[in-house]
Amino acid sequence: MKEKFERVAPPTMPAKNLLGNNWFLIKLVFRSAPVAMSIYAFEQFRVTFMIFFEHTWLIKTVLDCIQYGRSFKDALVPILIIAGILAATSIFGSITKQWLQPKATLAAETKLRNMIFDKAKDVDLEKFDDPEYYNDFNLSVEKVPSLIAYITDIITVAASSLGTLVTTGVYFAFESRPVFLLVLATSIVYLALSIPINKLKYSKYASSKKFTRKQGYIERVFYLPDYAKEIRLNRNVKKSCAEEYDSSFTKMIRELVWHSKKIAALDMINWGIQVLVLEYGTAFFLVYEASVKKALTYTAVIVLMETSWRLSRSFRNIIYQIATSAENCLYVEKINTFLNSENKVVSTEGLPIEPRPCSLEMKNVVFRY
Repeated sequence: MKEKFERVAPPTMPAKNLLGNNWFLIKLVFRSAPVAMSIYAFEQFRVTFMIFFEHTWLIKTVLDCIQYGRSFKDALVPILIIAGILAATSIFGSITKQWLQPKATLAAETKLRNMIFDKAKDVDLEKFDDPEYYNDFNLSVEKVPSLIAYITDIITVAASSLGTLVTTGVYFAFESRPVFLLVLATSIVYLALSIPINKLKYSKYASSKKFTRKQGYIERVFYLPDYAKEIRLNRNVKKSCAEEYDSSFTKMIRELVWHSKKIAALDMINWGIQVLVLEYGTAFFLVYEASVKKALTYTAVIVLMETSWRLSRSFRNIIYQIATSAENCLYVEKINTFLNSENKVVSTEGLPIEPRPCSLEMKNVVFRY
């Protein structure tokens, strides 16, 4: 009999919370390292701006010189200008990538972890006996690096996409609006399919969490000294734990395979549309415009094809961040819930300790082993 699995659907999140959670992390990153992060964001915009001049304007200029028989100097001068700018800015780009960006990321991770740890030291002890609450706490700590990386990606995509739209978008507005609309249409399809894919990815992660938690507990039984005597007193513990571990592992693999098949199917459809419709559709349209209608030069065809793929990648990056932001913001929501939770027991830190010995009386206490 074929085993069925229920998808763990991510909880819905209002747009206000989505924006609020993203803004919470963006502020955290910029407050942790304001100068480093600002320079990094500017560098992403500058790089994209230069890519347009290097891969669109320069290629078009050189090919026009070849096609129309212009002098070698007309091609050499723009090449030297772009090469000089790239050489002059390469050191700045290297410093930004190898020093400023890692510095900002580490500073933000440290700040967020400290916020979680400061809250954890005052949390009611009874909450650590609540599996759901304890899972959320573990998830909060575990997801800190990936969430900071995620928000850094958002800043990167936002800055680079702005540069792409300012340059490539304006270029298409004058050269070929139909190609721009084709890129936009396929990007919308990409978004429509990316949302269910990311819901399945969240479900895949959430479904496996209950199994990894059980496996982690069983592993601790065997390597922590606290349980060494228990294992030796009861020989059945090893067998029982091994069976539970194997059963948990088997169930987790089955659920991962179930989710992965669905994700792979949607992913193949998505990328198939991008390749067949966008790439080949753009190529056929541009060749038709140049060879049949004589509306484009062959130089324009080459440049527009390469530029359309770059514009499509920019749109896909934006859409990917939109599609995954809901999933990532669920983890941010857990962190915010944890940080803003109220305690039943309020710390009496600062109160004087009683100078005289006090007595402790216990009634109706039962202990059994």
